[in-house]
Amino acid sequence: MCLYTGPISNTGRWNWEGDRIIFDAILPSGRPPVGRERPSYPIDVREFLVSEKNTVIADVLRKDLPRFFARKRQNPDRFTARTPGSFDFRAHMIAAFVGERIAYESRTGRDPWQFPDETLFLRKGDCEDIAFLIASLMLASGISGYNIRVALGRLTLTTAQGRKLHHDHMWVMYRSEAGRWLVIEPLHFSARQMRRVRGPRLRARPENVRAAAYEPRFLFNQDHVWMSERDDGPEPLRALLERDWTRLNPKFAGVVHRTILNKALKGLAPDWVLRSLNSHFTSIFGNVVDEVDNFLTSGYDPRDHFDNAFVPEGWQRVKARLQRFKADNHALDDFAYAAHGIADFYAHSSYLHFAKLANASAPAGAARPCDPDDMAAGYASSPAYGAGTDFGIGAAPFTVNPTVYPGDPSAAPGFWNGKIISGRYAQRGDSHGLLEAPVYVPDSLIDGSFFKRGALPHHEEIAVDSEKRGKSHVLYRSGAGDPADRALFRNQFRWRRNTAVLHIRAAFQENWSGT
Repeated sequence: MCLYTGPISNTGRWNWEGDRIIFDAILPSGRPPVGRERPSYPIDVREFLVSEKNTVIADVLRKDLPRFFARKRQNPDRFTARTPGSFDFRAHMIAAFVGERIAYESRTGRDPWQFPDETLFLRKGDCEDIAFLIASLMLASGISGYNIRVALGRLTLTTAQGRKLHHDHMWVMYRSEAGRWLVIEPLHFSARQMRRVRGPRLRARPENVRAAAYEPRFLFNQDHVWMSERDDGPEPLRALLERDWTRLNPKFAGVVHRTILNKALKGLAPDWVLRSLNSHFTSIFGNVVDEVDNFLTSGYDPRDHFDNAFVPEGWQRVKARLQRFKADNHALDDFAYAAHGIADFYAHSSYLHFAKLANASAPAGAARPCDPDDMAAGYASSPAYGAGTDFGIGAAPFTVNPTVYPGDPSAAPGFWNGKIISGRYAQRGDSHGLLEAPVYVPDSLIDGSFFKRGALPHHEEIAVDSEKRGKSHVLYRSGAGDPADRALFRNQFRWRRNTAVLHIRAAFQENWSGT
């Protein structure tokens, strides 16, 4: 299904609350006691998290954060409010503040962890130190520890050649107001910080990373430590911390969370908004997995993905979400879902097959963004799917779902001529893969006319979700050629991605007031 081509591909796999409490939370400190030469002393891992009872942390929230808000033109009252969106705002503003204030410093060997007070004083630290500071500020801001976990484990990167690179890592998990666990990556920095950041030598080029997976081994907050159940068996907490770590270069952090939103909203949205959107939905259009695509935890509704030719219904959802975002610009869940829907429309539907193109041969070539209220205004030619066209549904090489549509396949074009379509997905008796098998179209969407949707080509046969053409795709051909050829998959991907960027940017500009 859509957008399952990496990097972040498995956040829904883990129980981020923790699988089993560990009662022995003691580990070596990594530093000698004052006046002693012994290398370390026993310490409780939870001591590295502090809250509002720590005056240093409280002063940061009281004095430094308001100055940061002023530079970002944000209302500080929002930070202390108890209204919808305010806790999510706190989490992402704290991450943005720390990313701008604290420099990354890579260390080798078994280095001692810094307490948040030390990291604030030194204004530098590695992933553990920065994660502790972020989590402590979140706790001190009033976010419940029930919704915060510091994750200790590894980040596994997979290159385009299939090579797996394992990096020991620590990060923060935050349960949003919508109830979803989001990654708060400690190695996200401002553009100014990234220009001078130094880290371990890269073992692969960032642009060569095609998949990434956060894999927790332990999770903790100020109250408990949990073990995360894993296929490769448990690893004692002490053993994990006593071995030398393979560090993650911070330049990979941006790759892990690269999204179409970064391209669409660059120079337009504040940093904290991009951070929030990146953690809510860590990809759109073939780069990363969005939580909305994690059907096991989010459920499946074809209107969220413009599947099964639910095109008008999909636009109704997008417009409703944008209206809620316009009424409250801190309702970032709504914009993230709307942006996902917009991108899925261009990736899944036939709009770009028939749309007018501008600068088709150029890298920035794109179609006129769709106007949901006047879709025909964007057509270069009226949608036609009959025999003799280059999109002749109801006949080879396209399939139908005979379980839903037992009629004559040659009648399929008559149902859909003149309309924008998308592929069938999650229909009963029609699974084309492991991801599709466990989900179905909700019964509430199946009515007397649903049988027509069984005559659509399958999603995998016509969708353009990623830069690489899948084995099941039949509508467009692979390879190189004329950069204006509509029948080339690589051209379709470029136009669809660029058009989605234009549409999402326009949607943000139209609905963002910055208040």
